[in-house]
Amino acid sequence: MKILNLTFANLNSLQGVWHIDFTSPEFRDGLFLIAGDTGAGKTTILDAISLALYGRTVRVKVAQSSNETMTRGTGHSMAEVTFACGAGRFRATWEQRRARNKPDGALQAATMRLIDCQTDTHRQGTLVDIQRQIVETVGLTFEQFQRTMMLAQGKFDQFLTANKNDRAEILQQATGTEIYEKIGKSIYERFKDAEEQKNQLEFKLGHLVPLDADALAGKLREHDQTKKQAKEAGIAARAKQSETERVQNLQEAFCKAKAAERRREDDLRDAEEACRRATLAAQTAKKAATDAETAQKEQTPSLKKAVELGNARKIAKAAFAEKQTALGTAKSELDAVLAKLKAETNAAASHAYVRDILADALDNQRFAEKNKANIPKSKDIKQAYAFVQMTGELASAAAKEEELHKKASAAQRALDKEETQCAVKRPLLTANLENARNARDLALRVASLEAHREALEDGKPCPLCGALDHPYAVGGLPSQDDCTRALNAAQKALDALNAELDAKRAARDAARKVLEAFVRENEDLRQHHDELKTLLIARRAKYDTAQQKAAEQAKALRKEQTMRETVAKKCDAAQKTAQAELDKLNAAYAALNISGDPETLLAGLQRAADAARKRLADANANAKAADTALCSAKREAKAAKADLQEAEKAVQGLPDLNRLTQEASALRKQHQELQERLGALRHELETDKETRKSYDACKKKRDDAVAAFEDWKALNAYFGGLNGDHFKRYAQRITLGILLRHAKPHLDRMTGGRYELVEDAKSEELLPLVCDREQGGTLRPVSNLSGGERFQVSLALALGLSAMSANRLRVDSLFLDEGFGTLDSQTLEAALDTLCALQQDGKTIGVISHVAEVAERLTTQIRVRKRGNGHSELSGAGVSKKDETEA
Repeated sequence: MKILNLTFANLNSLQGVWHIDFTSPEFRDGLFLIAGDTGAGKTTILDAISLALYGRTVRVKVAQSSNETMTRGTGHSMAEVTFACGAGRFRATWEQRRARNKPDGALQAATMRLIDCQTDTHRQGTLVDIQRQIVETVGLTFEQFQRTMMLAQGKFDQFLTANKNDRAEILQQATGTEIYEKIGKSIYERFKDAEEQKNQLEFKLGHLVPLDADALAGKLREHDQTKKQAKEAGIAARAKQSETERVQNLQEAFCKAKAAERRREDDLRDAEEACRRATLAAQTAKKAATDAETAQKEQTPSLKKAVELGNARKIAKAAFAEKQTALGTAKSELDAVLAKLKAETNAAASHAYVRDILADALDNQRFAEKNKANIPKSKDIKQAYAFVQMTGELASAAAKEEELHKKASAAQRALDKEETQCAVKRPLLTANLENARNARDLALRVASLEAHREALEDGKPCPLCGALDHPYAVGGLPSQDDCTRALNAAQKALDALNAELDAKRAARDAARKVLEAFVRENEDLRQHHDELKTLLIARRAKYDTAQQKAAEQAKALRKEQTMRETVAKKCDAAQKTAQAELDKLNAAYAALNISGDPETLLAGLQRAADAARKRLADANANAKAADTALCSAKREAKAAKADLQEAEKAVQGLPDLNRLTQEASALRKQHQELQERLGALRHELETDKETRKSYDACKKKRDDAVAAFEDWKALNAYFGGLNGDHFKRYAQRITLGILLRHAKPHLDRMTGGRYELVEDAKSEELLPLVCDREQGGTLRPVSNLSGGERFQVSLALALGLSAMSANRLRVDSLFLDEGFGTLDSQTLEAALDTLCALQQDGKTIGVISHVAEVAERLTTQIRVRKRGNGHSELSGAGVSKKDETEA
């Protein structure tokens, strides 16, 4: 990863918008200095990079509740960094504002953006999503970034001087060995879980106690004996229950037979009474049937005669109605013929009237004289009126068309005259324009050759044209303004001539368009007039034919009227004859003096006789059925007595039913008690079986848990611990060894190979020892180092840590914050040589320092200068200041 550009605004003491271009040629040496007085704001540059990438800094807390990095008195701060990595080229931006951008307003939530510079696409998501995408793109977390690219020497000096526990914590934070602490805690927790599971299984196993062998054998013997006794008791109870039910059934059968005998006696008495009533009903029905037959014989002759007269009356009424209907039909047909005759007569008159109107319309003068008002509203007459109006319009249009022809001819003559005049004026105006343009160009060329004019001398040839006369050498130059005015005037004269000609052409074209439009409009009117005239001629012929047809139809209807009148008279005479016949039949029917419809009365007599005969047959059948039922009742009463006698014999000598019931109940109770005991024994045996299975399974789990507990116990002894200290220290010691190997080449370069950091295997302090090769490989603790030696060790460790934290990621930008003030000139030179060696690998290294020797050695510098009121300003390599609008 490499930082390419940085832009930030209103951070700490650096008010305004600042931009640093690390790709500037000024950084080609790769090693540069960020210099300035203490407190000027040198580290703010590093804070801006951290804010842009991760939205946070090491030194100052940044949140919505407070932001101490924002310059006091401002309402907006931002940081933007452009960087290159393995994924491409990106731009990350962080920004925060106060409410309504007021210096004293509450802070708004910060916003971040990530832009792919190659595709110019913005990554989408919330603030947390953008931070996660930046970590994925860069390949470094915030902590890894601080250890890899922002090397703060003070933290390693703190590591060398801290106590054992603090040193372990610092090493963990610096190298990321938190995972080993978590693993150590996890091992301890798994050890405690295994111990707890073992104890729980042992406790559970202690409460699972199956029966011993003797107790189990005794339960089995008792189960078998109880099962046998329960079986015998069940057999005895069922036998006693059968005896009880037999006795009970016999007694119930005796009671039922006795009750049946009483019911059969009652049924016999009821059958005798029903037989008597049926015999009396048969006698009564016989007398009624005889009376009905007598009445039918006496009244039938007169009723039959009445029926005959009634039928004749119906026929006469139908004939009268038929004649009456015929008369009405004849009158209706006559009325219809009269209506048609009137309609046809009126139609003939109307057709004749319209035909005359159409004829007058074709002769315009006659129509205007005869039809000045009250024009009928029929379609044909409206068209006739429209035809007359259209004829007048055509006459007016012809006069207007002649006037438009004259205007168009006048416009054409004016255009011809103007074109003739333009043909004379245009060559002269064009020549004037060309002369004016040449004069203007000459004035410009002469004015541009001032230096050459001054070199000309009278009598000596011009080096360009060879002329000896130099009119413009000492003055007399053509005026550029006069030439330009002359050129503009010539152009305006030519433009005016062209504009006047264009105006005449436009007038000519407008007159032609008006004439053509009017001709097209009149053509449509004339065509419509001709079509309407053809239509009126056709309609006149149509009405002439219709009038003749209506006259012929009226003549035929008058003949039909005469025929219909004759038919109506005949129908009237036939109606009167039918009325006389009907009156005669009505008088004969009235003489019979019959009340009601004779057919109905005759049918009623027949129905009464039939009903009487049916009632007689039903009564005889009922009497016979009653006699049969009486015989059956006698037989059933006799059979019931016999059944009662047999039941009396069966119940004689039976045991007492109550005693049998008590004995059966006692046997059932004994059987139930044995069954319950048998169920309890079976449950105890099943429970013991399940307990034995659970015991075996729990014992197996307990044995497995004990084995697992022993494994975790052994692992916990090496790597566990309540806080995971064992494995953490073990991992930190390994990490410290790796760190020392990474730091070795840097320390060799700074000390000329004199010092080497080696691990102290016997110490628990996690501190390396310093091997002094010039003193025969003497080992001494880091606490004995001088200030310069301590810085060398710290810088070597910091650079080694950078390589470790980067892992496989290539880091091409490093920033080292302070730490050079304690070095002598020789040690400082060695440290800078080490940094130069890193620069040779293609890295860009920024050093923050206020030491003068560093400033003398590093000529590429970014200067931070205080300018009062707590504000500072930047200058130097790649630095530029922008307007607030560009932020």
